[in-house]
Amino acid sequence: MDKTSITMKTGCVALVLCLNISVDPPDVIKISPYPFSMAAPKALETIGKTLHSQYERWQPKARYKLQLDPTLEETGLLVGEHGGGLWAERTTGERGGRQSG
Repeated sequence: MDKTSITMKTGCVALVLCLNISVDPPDVIKISPYPFSMAAPKALETIGKTLHSQYERWQPKARYKLQLDPTLEETGLLVGEHGGGLWAERTTGERGGRQSG
């Protein structure tokens, strides 16, 4: 097979946003409360939904999973759930891999 006959398709997209909007950096002294236009959870959700809709325009057939400020364990579970089938898709072109039960 030559390089021109190989095509890759995006089947799964994980949008993982680690913004920590309401968390202050450790080296900054907080002077006064900043009046946000919306609450941190609502802002994070709005940013996530907007990115999701933008990515769907670029890859409309892909499956999307959105994670907003996940813990390390949640990110590991996401990769474990969806990463198992990726190897089979890339090597054989068939969907498969680990089954979630």
